[in-house]
Amino acid sequence: MKKEYLGDAVYAEFDGWQIKLTTSNGLYNTNEIFLEPAVLRALLDYVRRICNEQRRALEENSPASSVPDNEGGEVD
Repeated sequence: MKKEYLGDAVYAEFDGWQIKLTTSNGLYNTNEIFLEPAVLRALLDYVRRICNEQRRALEENSPASSVPDNEGGEVD
């Protein structure tokens, strides 16, 4: 598969088994990381976990979370 630019000088390509991440200084690759399927799963689990933590933190700190449920003045 063709190498794809992800941003911040990072490129990704897939060889049918693993994902190869490289960084480039514009002339040549400066770093290579090979993500086998198990490592990729661990990375995706990590990303999901931190995204969920950030989402929960945002929800807890949003103005809507501090509004009482009975804002309309109705008594339960």
